[in-house]
Amino acid sequence: MSKLFWKLFVVVWLSIAGLICVLILLTNVFGFQPPQREFDLRKQRFLIEIAEALVVDHNLTALPSVARMARTSGSPIDLKVSVSDDVSCAKANGYQRNERYLSADQKCYRITADFIDNGAQTYGFLIFPFLVDAVASLIAACALAYYLAGPIVTLKDGLNALARGDFRIRIGKKFGGRQDEISDLGLDFDSTASKLQALQEIQQRLYHDVSHELRSPLSRIQAAIGVLRQNPSKLDAMMERMDREIERLDTLVDEILTLAKLNTGYASSFEKSKIDIIDLLGAIVDDAGFEAKAKGVVVRLEGVASFVSDTNGELIYRALENVVRNAVKYTADETEVIVDAHLDQAHPHMLRITVCDHGPGVPDDEIERIFEPFQRGVDSAEVTGHGLGLAIARQTLEIQGGSVRAENGPNSGLRIIIQIAA
Repeated sequence: MSKLFWKLFVVVWLSIAGLICVLILLTNVFGFQPPQREFDLRKQRFLIEIAEALVVDHNLTALPSVARMARTSGSPIDLKVSVSDDVSCAKANGYQRNERYLSADQKCYRITADFIDNGAQTYGFLIFPFLVDAVASLIAACALAYYLAGPIVTLKDGLNALARGDFRIRIGKKFGGRQDEISDLGLDFDSTASKLQALQEIQQRLYHDVSHELRSPLSRIQAAIGVLRQNPSKLDAMMERMDREIERLDTLVDEILTLAKLNTGYASSFEKSKIDIIDLLGAIVDDAGFEAKAKGVVVRLEGVASFVSDTNGELIYRALENVVRNAVKYTADETEVIVDAHLDQAHPHMLRITVCDHGPGVPDDEIERIFEPFQRGVDSAEVTGHGLGLAIARQTLEIQGGSVRAENGPNSGLRIIIQIAA
């Protein structure tokens, strides 16, 4: 048993026992009688009245049988009828509980009905309530202490398991059918453990993906070095190839560092300033449109003329550029990418940016996964990049107080919906 259990047990037991003892004492002080005691007192009065009636009716011969019955039934009572002096009858004043004086046939009769005290009954009458009190309070205190301390011990074991790195631990079901704050705490613990487990899985997958992404350009650089050793005349071609791979590595490392800063909340310390988001979008659309001409793709900006936001310009520019360039990358040749910027009708202080392409789209059950690191979409083999753009965009926008989500278009393509706060 835990220390907390015993502390709760002692406190609850003493509280319950003390309360019951006070009730018993108050009952005795104010004369409240239990049902059995009240029944015995009525029996005592009834026997005195029977004896009185027998004396009045001159039927004293029946008194012994009544006295025997009084001794053998229920709580034993000693019923006696004796002749007293006339002075006692004269001095008798009112009704006494266990005694009555009666004048009959010019005699003074004294009728008494006393409970037979055999010692054990008196002792039991005094001790029994306190004994019942002790046992009942003991059981109640034990049950209540276990009810309160048990979940805390379970929670402690669960936290220890989390500290050891066991994120599979769940404690909600151990609380049974409780419908209170403690069961809510167990559900919150399970929710936290699930999130930690998911984060651990993402971290492990991220390590795997990063190592894979780094290994590919390094392998190509090693292959280029091997070719140079065998054929030094290909120096220029191999040097150009190695420059591209080094540039690819530099871009990958930069994106990984950016995502790591965003995940750790480091970006929240970046300086903010008043930025016109529409101006940023215009510059991004112009650059993306110039590059898209090779595919015959037109990138067009529509909507409001200005929207000023208190944000970090570098981060928000990178997030928007990732989304627009991603749309250009996946849209079909000879199509267009529409960047629509309007104020959100439900939230006028928010700018709603919708980027629509005419690409293959994404299966509905995989839409959320495109915002995870190193996710490249359905035709990833045909697309360059590392799959970090949308992950960086989501983290950036959420840190800046905005949001981003994706949905398939009504006919084809993908729509990325961005919200940015003023």
